[in-house]
Amino acid sequence: MLTDNAGYLDALTSELARVLPRWCDQAANSARLVSRSQTVGELRSRRVVMRGAERHEPRDFDPDEHEPSEIDMGRLPAEAATDFVGAAMNGKLRVVPAVKTVESEFTVVVDLSRSILEGFVSRERTEQGGIADAKINGLFFSAAAFFHVAARIGFQMRVLYSLDKQWRRDLGGRPEALLAKMLAGIRDVLTASRNRAEADPGNVQHFNLHTALGVPLSLQARGVIAVLSDFLDPFATYGAILGRLAGRNHVILADVALDRDRSYPVPTLKDQFRGFMEVRGGARHLEQGTQTRQHFKSAVQKWNFLAQKDHRALVTLAQRRGMRYCPMTAAVGAGKQEGFRRCYRIAAASLGQLL
Repeated sequence: MLTDNAGYLDALTSELARVLPRWCDQAANSARLVSRSQTVGELRSRRVVMRGAERHEPRDFDPDEHEPSEIDMGRLPAEAATDFVGAAMNGKLRVVPAVKTVESEFTVVVDLSRSILEGFVSRERTEQGGIADAKINGLFFSAAAFFHVAARIGFQMRVLYSLDKQWRRDLGGRPEALLAKMLAGIRDVLTASRNRAEADPGNVQHFNLHTALGVPLSLQARGVIAVLSDFLDPFATYGAILGRLAGRNHVILADVALDRDRSYPVPTLKDQFRGFMEVRGGARHLEQGTQTRQHFKSAVQKWNFLAQKDHRALVTLAQRRGMRYCPMTAAVGAGKQEGFRRCYRIAAASLGQLL
């Protein structure tokens, strides 16, 4: 195993970008749900309007422009009871036009906040770095699995990357090429972010999840959106916009956070003497800098309390708004390929509920 953390991260992410397209094809062969001949079915929309229709402002009925089926029967004037045709010809009836939309788009939103790099911001490889492999694996596994399942079902694919309140979008072309481009893009952003944190530990990033969730809303997208994140940004910074997103789309939340991200080990007095409290990551928002600092017991306890509170709020919102919440790193396990197969089955089951 490499002892240099930067070299290890580069090797790990490069390997994942190389092998995952092949693992996707192997996993798909054993997943009965996925078939290239299968088209997108009618998604069970949670919105009050029909799938494929958005209500517009009411207008006067025009016999030359509108069909009788478009008349708003819930708001008929009194004269329509005695002379329906006359009311229609005299402009007394109203219609609620609808514009068809397509819900065959699938957007993978990849949150590449610095918090994903927990365990990798130190120069030397440590025990915490080894544990953090599961988080990197979970992010890559989730991205590849949800993308591959959706593409084989027949969705039109989009990928949205977001970091430090900046975003980039990839779409179009062959799904195989877009999958490879996505994995390489995640690798490049993570390694560059890690190198920047090493070169300038005082560098501060903005909380990013609000921006990542806002882009699909600004694009007026309709469809299925899989959000890949550790969801460690303060819930108050993104909860409202996540609720709005779920009101207009089918949303899947793929949580790649580790258990220790929200239940960080509380240091004891013995830990202090062993140097345990001198850390660059741990119970803190890495976006606010990665300088070496002490981990006091009270600070760790406060972090755990707030992180668990935010997590409960996230899960509650997901349940209330009909989102699918998937804790992904629990499925990763020790074996890489078997862990990916488990993630692939989660992705297939999540999309299967919508068909």
